[in-house]
Amino acid sequence: MIRYFRTDDIIYIEQIGHQIDDKFKLKINDYSRCIVYEKDNMIVGFIVFSMIYETAEIIDMAVMKEYQGQGIGSQLFVFANNECINNGCGVIMLEVRSGNKKAISFYKKNGFKKVIVRRGYYRDGEDAFVMEKLVV
Repeated sequence: MIRYFRTDDIIYIEQIGHQIDDKFKLKINDYSRCIVYEKDNMIVGFIVFSMIYETAEIIDMAVMKEYQGQGIGSQLFVFANNECINNGCGVIMLEVRSGNKKAISFYKKNGFKKVIVRRGYYRDGEDAFVMEKLVV
């Protein structure tokens, strides 16, 4: 089941987020939304995105390793994509580590294209790819 997060979900979201970054903390503001995927009464994935005027940005997205490959990430993305369309966003952007081949493949499969390389963007010096998808 896909739903908006509740405050009691934060601990589970952050546990899953530690797969992305060991210092992961959920950050939500007036422009962002967090959607979770719940299976068997357990949060197994999430997506955080922001919408400001006509631009949306995927901030974080993760699925527990043991639940990957089951289409959960795709369902979360479709939900977020529809939210963006319904709120008048024309483009969705994101940053991804240049070495994260699995995520890059997922995003390309979902219509994203690499538009910029940010050299040395991450703390460890790895580059970031900025990717975007037009949703109009």
